[in-house]
Amino acid sequence: MMILLGLGASIDWEVEWSARTVERRVHQLGVSAADLPYCGPIRTERDLLRTLLTLMAGGTGGERRVESAQLLFEFGDLFARTVSLGGTNVRAWKELAKLGVSSTLHIGGVGQGLVDLLPSSTDVLWSETGAGSYPHLIVQYPEGTTVTTVDGVAITTDAPNRAILVNDPASEQVQLAKELPAAMGRSDLVLLSGLNAMRDRRLVQIRLAELQSALGQLPDSALVFHEDAGYHDQGLAREIREFLLGRVDVFSMNEDEMVGHLGRDVDLASAEQVRAALADLGAMFPVPMLVVHTRHWAAARGEGAAGFGPALRWGSDLATTRYRVGDDWTAQDLATTGKLPLSDAGRTVRDGLSESPGLWTEPTRSVGGTGPRTTIGLGDAFVAGFLLGHGTDIALEVGV
Repeated sequence: MMILLGLGASIDWEVEWSARTVERRVHQLGVSAADLPYCGPIRTERDLLRTLLTLMAGGTGGERRVESAQLLFEFGDLFARTVSLGGTNVRAWKELAKLGVSSTLHIGGVGQGLVDLLPSSTDVLWSETGAGSYPHLIVQYPEGTTVTTVDGVAITTDAPNRAILVNDPASEQVQLAKELPAAMGRSDLVLLSGLNAMRDRRLVQIRLAELQSALGQLPDSALVFHEDAGYHDQGLAREIREFLLGRVDVFSMNEDEMVGHLGRDVDLASAEQVRAALADLGAMFPVPMLVVHTRHWAAARGEGAAGFGPALRWGSDLATTRYRVGDDWTAQDLATTGKLPLSDAGRTVRDGLSESPGLWTEPTRSVGGTGPRTTIGLGDAFVAGFLLGHGTDIALEVGV
């Protein structure tokens, strides 16, 4: 079974959280409670801090474009950091590889820095190399951390999450490899991701036409999976999503993206609110299968949703394993996750929706306890697990 994971990738700077450093800059730049919430363009460090505090105060995370790459370098230099490979497709590839499952990567228009980070044995389709490398800055904040504004208002997080701050010209182009159509023709499972950073309408139209041609080579039996993301241009987001809606089998999103689309909060422990949310999302995104993955449950909506139960289970367990162990998880860690109790909120939603036609819900596992938790790459881990669970033969081979 061939798994093709596209389309873009990145170099990530994962900063080591320091509330003291953030608070110092908040005070130096005079950020007050009156400056929040902030959803405007990020042109200065002050804008960046306002954006970060807004996400923290709202208990959410997400991806935001920063107007200047230099601003990202300068802000990133305030913290200790780890350099890693990023992008939904690359992180999903890494998770699958840990379980001995091979896949093919498509990486469009990236620099030599990313080439150097990939193992030489990687099966990868490159569109080109030699472009500059522009890191994505990932600020992960833990539960219960507090930053006080200059006027003394405490912003405290009620759950761990992360902000992804980006200015990446290569990701804005997403050049496609000339070998992509042929690879599509051999693929059984295809991940489409990484179009969210595009900002040029003419270039978007070119890329979508190229992608349409490549998708035309897919076998009839292939499954195409799309993971949603934070778009940098909302007008182009509508155009790209409309293209994808007619061409993907599974359209997936996380809880932050769900709330963003709905424009309202959703009680993740309320079966009725979840039912209404899934219905409204289904009207917005008329695809064969809609998937939403959250901290308490993962749900599928569409005809034959129950058939995706194993995929939801694998996706949730793999994401939970990454959350509780971090990047260095093992197959034994995944097996341990599978023995943890189910989330109370997740079981409540599952039981409340159990008689609803066209809906299937799998509760996540309850981790419990305290300590550092990883919020970077959880959606990517879910994608890897979902693809693994859907490819039944692969899941049986892994045998976790």
